[in-house]
This record gives sequence, structure tokens and C-alpha cells, in this order.
Amino acid sequence: KMVEAIKKQAENLIHLGLNYGYYETAANLAEKLAHITPGNLDTVFFSNSGAEAIDGALKLAKAATGRPAIIAFEGSFHGRTLGATAITASSSKYRRYYEPILGEVYHVPYPYPSQLKNIKEEEVEEYCLNQLHKLFDLRVDPSRVAAIIIEPVMGEGGYYPAPPSFLQALRKITEEHGILLIFDEVQTGFGRTGKMFAAEHANVTPDILVLAKALSGGMPLGAIVASRKLHEKCERPVMARHLVGIRFLVLQHWQT
Repeated sequence: KMVEAIKKQAENLIHLGLNYGYYETAANLAEKLAHITPGNLDTVFFSNSGAEAIDGALKLAKAATGRPAIIAFEGSFHGRTLGATAITASSSKYRRYYEPILGEVYHVPYPYPSQLKNIKEEEVEEYCLNQLHKLFDLRVDPSRVAAIIIEPVMGEGGYYPAPPSFLQALRKITEEHGILLIFDEVQTGFGRTGKMFAAEHANVTPDILVLAKALSGGMPLGAIVASRKLHEKCERPVMARHLVGIRFLVLQHWQT
């Protein structure tokens, strides 16, 4: 079915950069995504890859909040572009030759027992949350943090799911401090964890959901899904592209 769909599309129009225009199949995909993504995530921004979508999510978070800092997790892998590399912490090899890279990035422990030596398994979640609060106390005030980004199921760093209660605690903390919560579901999206999205296991809706891989079955495509309200907070020319909503298409060039 996928091969036939690719053939059919190639005979019509292979692709068009969505900052120049849009076409019917892109609009249809955006509408379908808006129907299946959780909560109020109803507006889609398409990119060419998962890493590019991660970079776009970071841009959106910074522009929408006006804050500079990003918090990610030890063991995480988010991609190989400079922005995605900056928040990746699964191996030092990814940043060895490219530093200095994106500033104002902080990492805290992921609640994965194998990564945390001398911490009892039943204390791992509390320990990680305490480390996050310690980061707020000692290194970056939460009022400067644009977003916390996490893989609901750690990928390359160990293939370990974050406890639902941990993701729920992150949701509470981010809401308390006006921080955006980003879920990187490039690897986990579209049924790979038993639900359409891993976020559903914890009943948590992030502010920004990043998708790729299974989204297109190998074709170069990624997506950022957020609420239209969040997208419209972005007044700077960060991503002057089409924001495709659940029932409409709007070509909006953000201007200062």
C-alpha cells in the first residue's frame, strides 16, 4: 500500500517545501494527525526529519515563552543536528567534534535504575525529581526555562519507559512554572508501545509532541504537533511556514 501511494504521489507531485505552499495530501495528513493526537494538540508543522522537528520544537518553545533555557535528560537521544545534539546525552561521541554548541542546555537524570548507581530502585523517581528541583535551586531559575524535553520511553539510552507517575509529576512542575513540556515520540509514536502515543500510558498531554519515523514509513518527514494557541504565541520569524490545523489551513508568516 505504501509503495502504491508513493507511486501515485510521484506521478502527481513529489514534494513541495511547505514554506512555499501546500498541497492536498499534506493537508489531509495534518487533519488526520490532529484527530489522533491527544488533548488539544490540533496544529501541525511539518519538517524533513525527526532531528529537524526537534530543532523546530526548541525554536517554538523559546519563541513562545521568551525564555532561553532547555532541560533534557541524561541518556537521551534526540538527533544529530546542532540543536538536537545539544540536548542529546546518550553518548559523548555525538558532541565530541562540534562543541561549543547550543547554550543554556541542562541535563538531569532519567528515572532509569541501571543508570543510577547506588540508588535503590524504589527511590529512583524521587531522586530524579529532587535533582530537577536542585537544578532550579543551584543553576537555572525555572522562570528562565522554556521547556523540558523527554522521551516517554528512553530510546538509545536504554529502551526504558519513564514511570507514568514521573511524567505526571513533570506535567505538574512545568505547569507550575510556566514551562513547556515536550515529548519526543520520534521512536515511540504510532502504536509502538501498545497505544497510539506513549504519552497515553501516563494520561499526560505535552505542550509539544514531536513525531517522525513511523509517521512516514521511511520517507523524509517529521512533524511538530501543538495547540494553535501555542503556535500563535510565536510572533518572531522563527518558522515562517504553514501551520495546518484540524479544520483549516493558514499560511502565516510570523513577523516582529
